[in-house]
Amino acid sequence: MRVFGAMLLTAAVLLTGCTSPASGNAAAGAYTAKSVFGDFTTYDPCSLVDLDVFADVGRAKVGQPASFEYCTVDINPGDDKVMVGALAEVPNRDDFENVRNLPGGMWTGVYADEDAGYCDTPLVFADGIGLTLNAWSEGDEPPGNLCEVADAAMTGVLAVVRSRGVEHHRYPADSLAAIDPCEVVAADVLAAVPGYAAVTDQQGFPAGHVCTWSGDDPDGPHAQLTFGLGVRQEADAVGAQDVAGRPSVVSSKPDIGGRSWCQVDTDHIAYSGGQKDTVEKATLDAYGPVGTIDQTCAAALAVAAAAWPDLPKP
Repeated sequence: MRVFGAMLLTAAVLLTGCTSPASGNAAAGAYTAKSVFGDFTTYDPCSLVDLDVFADVGRAKVGQPASFEYCTVDINPGDDKVMVGALAEVPNRDDFENVRNLPGGMWTGVYADEDAGYCDTPLVFADGIGLTLNAWSEGDEPPGNLCEVADAAMTGVLAVVRSRGVEHHRYPADSLAAIDPCEVVAADVLAAVPGYAAVTDQQGFPAGHVCTWSGDDPDGPHAQLTFGLGVRQEADAVGAQDVAGRPSVVSSKPDIGGRSWCQVDTDHIAYSGGQKDTVEKATLDAYGPVGTIDQTCAAALAVAAAAWPDLPKP
């Protein structure tokens, strides 16, 4: 599976975290991300989804909420999925094939390997900020029509964008949606962890729900703090422990895609727009070289311990 920015950092080569637009010189009447979305922190990504546009590729339903800034659609429903909604700067259109210029200064392109199970087709606005449209398969057999799924999603998105029909949530005052994770944790928090001394480059994303830490080596240790959504954790879940006064779950794998991985997750308040037991979550993912799982978990716990005390009480 290959997923964009807010879900996995492996997509950072295409969509790069940035807290300001790439260009402030968009022509009058252009479709900029700001003019389309307004407040980036509150837009409802599922308002960009029209399930009817998937009629020719399969039965579609909105999936379990997992983020404030993207909406997942399950196709058939089964192994094929499409993610719509995460915003990030797109630095280079040369990374994409079949680039098409669209009215209003927008463009789109394709980055795909359907045999490997993904097709990415972001919609890039006149100010250089891109909207993620990422279709992928979690099945054992290559589906072969993922770009058709992404194209269908694009049809629905363009209709909403052109009608200025993006909707917004009204989050409660104690929601994590109102907090920028980059403002909760200092940029140098990882520098004290062995093996993470060079991980001091802190970047956020336009919607303000994701913060990443990285170094000069793109394959080196890195981390990501996300405020999002998910299913309420069980009190007796494997890995349950107290972190800085908050019930948390620590999960780890010594080798996942050629990297060690450790996650610290804590539940917050219930999310009224989701399915039963959907809650807001703060999640810290840390990655390091294979063979360094202890350091990777030390990094994850260091960031979580710094962040959790500054979160609203659930």
